[in-house]
Amino acid sequence: MKRIIVALLIFACAGGALFAQNFNLSAGAGGQFTYDFSTVVLTQEGKDSKYYKEDEMHSHLLGGGAYAFFDATYVEANFGVFFGNANTDKKSKDNGYGDKGWDVTALKLGIFGKFPVNMGGFYLFPMIGLDIMIPVGGKIDGDDINDDKKVPTEFKDKYFIKDLTHVWFKAGVGVDFYVTEKVYVRPEFLYGVRVNTSVENDLMNDAKVEGDKKAISAIVGHGLDIRLAVGYRFY
Repeated sequence: MKRIIVALLIFACAGGALFAQNFNLSAGAGGQFTYDFSTVVLTQEGKDSKYYKEDEMHSHLLGGGAYAFFDATYVEANFGVFFGNANTDKKSKDNGYGDKGWDVTALKLGIFGKFPVNMGGFYLFPMIGLDIMIPVGGKIDGDDINDDKKVPTEFKDKYFIKDLTHVWFKAGVGVDFYVTEKVYVRPEFLYGVRVNTSVENDLMNDAKVEGDKKAISAIVGHGLDIRLAVGYRFY
């Protein structure tokens, strides 16, 4: 993960240096809203068993925070802080799944390729890239979790806050509305899917038992980001 972060920062700086002489450079800051969804597919028996039963647990992570960005016309690099709360939905709780909620504080880093199009009065740009959420603190039912303290035993003593890092592939669209020659307002709308965390992979592997039985057969995460920022174009 450290190598990924370093690579993102190097790419952002190199992109800025590459475009500095021929393209517009700008930077800005604003707020972001995130609504992520996760679906865990659970099975009581393997598909070859006459007792096979499949069910799903649905959870959501809702939150927001502040972020800053650097823009080199065709590349946007951003970083920020995120505060959110995750819970399973009512139906899943009624079925006995996921009765614990957790709060999270995280850092977010992203780098996106973009292609601005002059629409006559504003610039519209499709964008696609990589977004990483790195939790740095949190609570499960009010109990703090960090590198030195393990969360409840049902997670088999493998559930550390650092293992909840989310790596996302996202795509969407943004718009630059210029208020003055140098100042603009930038809303962005992104949707993406994520790679399973190391904790989720461990849970899936540990859930395997004898024969074709498996308690967890799949975990799928997807979600929406809405951002609004004010930027300043240097030249």
